Amino acid sequence: MSLIKLFDFICLSLFRNFVEVNSLFTYKTTPMIRLFNDVLIDRVFDSVIRSISGQLNHLSSFKDIDIEETAERIAESLKIGLTELNKEKIHIEPKLGTRSGRTFPAGYDVNPNKDYPNAYVYYTIPFTGDSEIFKVKPNTFGHRKYNAEIGSNYVTFTLSANYATLDLPENKRDELKRTASEVIAFIEKNLDLINKEVTEFNATLKEMVTAEIKSRIDQENKMDDLKNDLKP
Repeated sequence: MSLIKLFDFICLSLFRNFVEVNSLFTYKTTPMIRLFNDVLIDRVFDSVIRSISGQLNHLSSFKDIDIEETAERIAESLKIGLTELNKEKIHIEPKLGTRSGRTFPAGYDVNPNKDYPNAYVYYTIPFTGDSEIFKVKPNTFGHRKYNAEIGSNYVTFTLSANYATLDLPENKRDELKRTASEVIAFIEKNLDLINKEVTEFNATLKEMVTAEIKSRIDQENKMDDLKNDLKP
């Protein structure tokens, strides 16, 4: 099941009055997000569970349906896909840009009212799965926070070298590599946590759908009994 529709629902129900920079509404207009920092994954699971009723509401009667086949079909349609990072195909692009003096770390001799040349390195990693998953908090979410641009099949994060040219000295290159490795490890860890929780949740869907079908059948039978009892 695509998370895009679920996130539209969650946006309307949970963030109707939320207008801060990092809201889901902002993500509709800019690709830069705070990774794994919006909606707790249990909220997503709750939305999927609520959609079971909507799927069953399309059925006119439950008496003659094949419970096993129907539950299997609906559960499959509601399953959340897994997301996998393909770091073997990482693309690295150093670029020279500018940076405001206000954004330099403490200790740099810069004028806060001036822009300075600054080297940046863009790390782009392709992935398979649903891009919306990068907005989800796993239940065991860590406290580190990184921003990234999320495309339909790639994630890009940018590191500043705090250096005026692309002729980076060895210590700067080592620093960038270490930081990039930390960001990638953070993404992988959170995807692993989410995929584990998603896999466990998906495994329960058929049972939940089956229980709801049986409840609908019981309701139908009770209504039929009531109608029979009310016959003149």
